[in-house]
Amino acid sequence: MRHVLLLLLASPVFAQTVPWRDAPKLALDTRLSGTVVVEALVDSIGNVTAAGIARSNPAIDDAAIARVRAMHFEPLLSHGRAVASLRQVPVVFEAPPGNGPADTWAAERCAEAKFTIDVDVRPDSSGRFEARWNAKGSKSQELYVIVLMPDEAVLDTTQSWVPQQLANGVDAPAWPSWHRQGRELNKGTSGTFSFTLPNAPWWNLGRVAVLALFHDRFDNRSVVRQKAWRVDRDSVGTMLVGDPGAVPCAAGPWHQGF
Repeated sequence: MRHVLLLLLASPVFAQTVPWRDAPKLALDTRLSGTVVVEALVDSIGNVTAAGIARSNPAIDDAAIARVRAMHFEPLLSHGRAVASLRQVPVVFEAPPGNGPADTWAAERCAEAKFTIDVDVRPDSSGRFEARWNAKGSKSQELYVIVLMPDEAVLDTTQSWVPQQLANGVDAPAWPSWHRQGRELNKGTSGTFSFTLPNAPWWNLGRVAVLALFHDRFDNRSVVRQKAWRVDRDSVGTMLVGDPGAVPCAAGPWHQGF
């Protein structure tokens, strides 16, 4: 039974700011910053019992969730009684110091790494969404297509590779991934996956996100391409709508003189 029927939606919480140097390694390497909005399920004594993404920046979503999970909230009162609630918490990852040459270099690397993905806006008659992606890069790179899902979503991991972590720490989530070697990537490669979303989730807002990580095996530089969709509902049913919050592409590390 969907227990969120008993919840009240509280006002957004003041933004939490993360200093640039405290961002996950992938964000540090690629100079990626931005805002993630986390939706937290808070119990009647103020503890966070679950957290999900309402607005995504895939490479830093997990770090944002970890930060919100560690928070404690003042309980929401209804008729003088503490009740469970949903809270929206913006988590702002500060931008690194400006660096024109680094930005130019990143733009050039992003232009070289091609990744497109087409995801069904609505599910088929069985409730399944289909996604189809294409990628092209250099022989020195390998590609990881990493898929992030909201709680209770079911992803078909047929032909997937080793799950990948996007945040620091052994407790960080490990997300399903698909892997391609440089020879395949240089010729142009593609793949598909499918998933279903829950009919009655605990979350009010949610997202589906894909991160394409092009990693160069020789110089350890990376290109990150991101795409996210928020889960929406209308009179017809569940649908996916593009999430404009995700930074489309970032690259690094850039080194002076290279």
